[in-house]
Amino acid sequence: MTQDHGAPRKTFGILVHLAPNPRDERTPRQTPLGRTALALRSRGFELLFVDPAGLELRQREVWGFGLASDQLGETWIPSHRQLSAVYNRYPATGRPAPFARASALLQKSHIPWGNGIAVTKLCTDKLQAEILLKKAGVPTPETLTDPERALEALSQWRALYAKPGFGSLGRGIYYVWLDGNKILVEPHPNADSDGEETACLSRNQAAIWFSELAQGEATLFQMAIPPPVPGLRGCSIRSLVQRSPDGKWQTTGRVVRVSKTDPIANVARGSKVWSLEKLAHQRKLAGNSQHSTQLGKRLHFLDRLIATVLERAEHSNNDQTLEIGIDYACHPVLGPVLLEVNGRPLGRFSTLANLDPQGRRLHLQALLHPFLLLDQLSPPSLLTGRQALGFLDGLPA
Repeated sequence: MTQDHGAPRKTFGILVHLAPNPRDERTPRQTPLGRTALALRSRGFELLFVDPAGLELRQREVWGFGLASDQLGETWIPSHRQLSAVYNRYPATGRPAPFARASALLQKSHIPWGNGIAVTKLCTDKLQAEILLKKAGVPTPETLTDPERALEALSQWRALYAKPGFGSLGRGIYYVWLDGNKILVEPHPNADSDGEETACLSRNQAAIWFSELAQGEATLFQMAIPPPVPGLRGCSIRSLVQRSPDGKWQTTGRVVRVSKTDPIANVARGSKVWSLEKLAHQRKLAGNSQHSTQLGKRLHFLDRLIATVLERAEHSNNDQTLEIGIDYACHPVLGPVLLEVNGRPLGRFSTLANLDPQGRRLHLQALLHPFLLLDQLSPPSLLTGRQALGFLDGLPA
C-alpha cells in the first residue's frame, strides 16, 4: 500500500481549485506540478495541494493532497501537514468567497504566502491597476469607462475592445470595429444568434448595447491596437516576471499568443503560442534585427518597472508578490503597450515545454521559482539564495 513520504523538513501549501478529473490517468511524474514536487523533494521540500473551500488551519496544520511514493511509483494521497508558507494559485475572480475566507485565515495565522490578497486585488481591478501604472509612466491604450463616450471613441479609434473590469481568461470580451458605416461586434452579443459569429449594429443599437454592458458590471472600452504582423487578427505578448531566490525581479521568459481568426489573442480561446525570441529571430514580429533588439530592451525595462510599482503598492505583512504575468500589444509608434497584469500567471510555458528540451527546462524553472523564494521568506531557509540559483541552473534540459 502507498505510504506518505514521511516528515519533510519544510512543506509549502499551494492554493488551488481541486476539481477531480476521472479521465486524467497521468501519474505525478507525467504532470508539470508533479515534476515540480519531485524536484523540490530532492531538496527537502514537500508540496501540499489545498482547496480554500475546505481550508481549516490549526496551529498551521492543514489537510490537503501530498505526494507519496512506493516501489510502483508516485501518487497523490490525502495528507496532514504543518505549513511553512503558502503559494496562491486559486482562481479568486470566479470564487471570491472561499478566497476571502482563506485570506483571513492566513493573515490571522501569520503564515507567509506568495501572490496573496495584495497582488490579487491589484490585478483583479483592471482599471485601478491601469491608473496606477499609467501614473508611473507605463504606456497603455486609451481606455474609457463611460458607455456614452464609447461610440464617439469608436469613430476615432476605428476599433475597440469592450471587456469586463474584473474578467479573466478572455471571457466576456467583445471586439467592436467599423467597416465603412457598419458597426461590427465579435463574438455575437446575442447568444441566440443561430450560429452567427458577428453582429452588425446601427449606431443607435450600438449605443444601447454599450449602456447595457456597463449596467451589468464595470466595463472598460479600450482602444484596439492592430497586430504588427500581416495576416493575424489577434496578437499579444506575455512576459512572466518572477522574483528570483535572491529577491531581484527577472523575466523568466516571454511568449507570443497569435490567432488568424480571433481578434482576442488568448490561449483559453484557442490562440497559438510561440516563443518571442524565435519569432523575433525570424524577424516576423519586430520587422528587423535592430527593431527586435529595441523591442527586447523596451520589454525588459517595462517588466521591471511594472513589477516594482505593484510591489510598492502592496500593504500586507505576510503577503509578497512572487510573480506576475504582463500582457502587451505592439503599437506601431509607441512599441509595447500594457494591456493588463495577471496576478495568477500561467505564462503558457507549458506549451513551449512540448516543443523542445529547452522549453521543458524553462517551464520547470518557472514553476520552481516561487517555492524557492518562499523558502527565503519562511526561515530557517533550507537553501541560500546562491544554492537556490545553482539548483535552477543545474536542472537537466
